[in-house]
Amino acid sequence: MGVTRRWILEMLADGRRHAGAALARELGVTRAALGQHIERLRDDGWVIEGRAGGGYCLCGPGTPLRRRLIEQELTPLGERLASLEILDTVASTSDHLRGQTPPAPGCVHVCVAELQTAGRGRRGRGWRAHPGQSITQSLDQVLGVAPAALTSLGLVVALATAETLERAGITGIQLKWPNDLECNGAKLGGILLDVTGEAVGSARVVTGIGINHDLPHRIRDIGGRAVTAIREHWPHAPARDIIAGRVACAVAAACEGFAADGAVDLKARWAQRDSLAGRPVTLDFGNGHTEVGRAVGIDDDGALLLETKAKLQRCLAGEVSVRAV
Repeated sequence: MGVTRRWILEMLADGRRHAGAALARELGVTRAALGQHIERLRDDGWVIEGRAGGGYCLCGPGTPLRRRLIEQELTPLGERLASLEILDTVASTSDHLRGQTPPAPGCVHVCVAELQTAGRGRRGRGWRAHPGQSITQSLDQVLGVAPAALTSLGLVVALATAETLERAGITGIQLKWPNDLECNGAKLGGILLDVTGEAVGSARVVTGIGINHDLPHRIRDIGGRAVTAIREHWPHAPARDIIAGRVACAVAAACEGFAADGAVDLKARWAQRDSLAGRPVTLDFGNGHTEVGRAVGIDDDGALLLETKAKLQRCLAGEVSVRAV
């Protein structure tokens, strides 16, 4: 998306109708060129209504990201913020960052996308951001610990995200091991970490975060799983650019804190939000092997504890589904 279409979105974001002639005049383009820009925005998924003689307005949920609000929330990072990219369309924010030179140790690259077309969840599942409605971002950091020491970092990031949402008035967020944000049993968001590095030395961590801020009315489940959005439960929650900045700031600090001091109070903090605790579950290890048991929390390393008929099993990886009782 070019500067012109970004400007059109920002003009229409006030919810009022804008005459096409006035928009074209301010842009310095013809009415025909304005119409072409509007159609491109519609192709990207923006709901723009236009009436003959009535002007254009941005309809439906969602407003365009505003850089100044994201930057404002990232202020606590100071000089540690190496760069902030706000992309209009990208296949994956995490893939985009991985294709760049990593930041210096102690610094962070942040990338936020308006529209993500090929985002990834666990096991390669897609995570598509709807324009103006999702919080889709990734952070790139180099931490001074080896990759093997980061087994519980994903849980720490999930906690930092949930706690940040709670401070913004978005309460009652639960966590499904290892990386899902939930509300009333429906998926609100997800986190995916890509960790690379040598066995000894520092690790490069690219953290992808996707949160539903709004959802199209027709979408209520994805792949058979119920989904929800912030605005469905908290209609007066902060705008998504404010939340994006706050979450990015908190996650960057949580990763730095983990590298310095490890996971502080991980078990106790997780227990307060554990959506699986005490529930019968099936754990799929992805190789045709599954285990059935009862989830009984996590250990100090962030492993899921699965109580089976034979033993208490410690699981560091796998896909969990809740069984009906």
